[in-house]
Amino acid sequence: MTVRETSPGEVYRAPDGRTTVSRGGDLLLRCHSRGCNPVEMYEHIGICPSALFCSEHARSHAKKHGRKIVGGRAVEPAAAGKPGRLDDEHFARFAVAHAECVARTRRGELSAWVERIPGVSLGAMIAMEAGIDARGKITWPHRDADGRVIGLALRDAAGAKTSLTGSRIGLCMPVPYQPVGDAIRVVESQTSVAALLARRLAAVGRGPAHAPRCVPGWLAEYLRRGKWRTVIVVADRDAAGTGMAGAKALAAQLPPEPGRTVRVVYPPGGHKDVRDAILAGLYVRPGAKPPSKES
Repeated sequence: MTVRETSPGEVYRAPDGRTTVSRGGDLLLRCHSRGCNPVEMYEHIGICPSALFCSEHARSHAKKHGRKIVGGRAVEPAAAGKPGRLDDEHFARFAVAHAECVARTRRGELSAWVERIPGVSLGAMIAMEAGIDARGKITWPHRDADGRVIGLALRDAAGAKTSLTGSRIGLCMPVPYQPVGDAIRVVESQTSVAALLARRLAAVGRGPAHAPRCVPGWLAEYLRRGKWRTVIVVADRDAAGTGMAGAKALAAQLPPEPGRTVRVVYPPGGHKDVRDAILAGLYVRPGAKPPSKES
């Protein structure tokens, strides 16, 4: 399947024979294998059709009440212009970019990254849908609470970290399921998430210590749906105390849920982050000897 963007004035023909003149910026999807229908192609690259289009009734109702269609929904003008709001174009762009990176991935390539990033496993990387970009960098998807890709974090063989232009910071988690358990750990990095998943421990990444303001809302919704009874926010250990300050601020923004406790801790054993503690043998699989107490 190929995906490309049209130019202004370009004429293209639909499968039913109709011709369309593009205004520019349209995404054309074409299946070269077995002639998939549009819905099948949307599903292949992770786009929900309802997120791309809304009904004419919704459009006319929004216009009548002075609202704007954003993300397939009618919102108030003030809300539509709020910084940080993502639109359909953003979701579509990163769904396509992510799908291309995953399609490019071969198990042998991911296995090489397992050796470069001690503590993670091939299964955990596949569960998180890690990919490989055109330059050979590993890609980690950032998602919103609904699992839609909103950005791609990149890491090269030397360990240097960047992101795809236009990426937004969000949640990093396995799809579609977490390991079974009553507790989930909220950590900073993607590699810490992968290391915890490798030990069958539920985990979600939240990005840097002081995450963007949209992240706490997405995290709260994700945790609410998961119904974990214990949420452990693990702060990276640093001399300035930035990791702990960010972890406490994040925990304070999580709304209380009946029967749920939220703890803020450092990794056990004086280690910098969760993956370092795992490499030291301080986190183990469920059913094994209990790990050292998180402080």
